[in-house]
Amino acid sequence: MEKESQNFLEFVRTAYLEKITEEGNAEDFITMNELVPPPQNHAIVAAQALQHILLLATRGFITVQQRILYGDIRIRLTTKALLSQ
Repeated sequence: MEKESQNFLEFVRTAYLEKITEEGNAEDFITMNELVPPPQNHAIVAAQALQHILLLATRGFITVQQRILYGDIRIRLTTKALLSQ
């Protein structure tokens, strides 16, 4: 896997585990807006993040779900992502 994608996976893994720890395992996902908050990031950053998210999903490291059109993109780490370092 490309170094940038590995770095992004580590970023997602860290944010995901922090969220689960803070919320007492209330949700087993993190949203794209939580990873890349729109007010704090430019559109190009969000586009790059989405590109990495889709790549990681096709490689089986994460699963993504969008329940409604233009809704939050939910990201879940797979066992493969949690075990890879």
